[in-house]
Amino acid sequence: MSSEFYLKQEAKKHFRDWTIGGLKFLLQKGELQTDVEIECKKAITRLHSQQDL
Repeated sequence: MSSEFYLKQEAKKHFRDWTIGGLKFLLQKGELQTDVEIECKKAITRLHSQQDL
């Protein structure tokens, strides 16, 4: 599927330029491949830590 390919590519780029809201929405979808889901969670953590600065 093309959306899976897109998400895989975004995960390789560590979901750069995504918002926390967009990443959380993506996780709610619940149909992510394991590696994409892990990278998505890492990106959320990174964005939260940037907000704390």
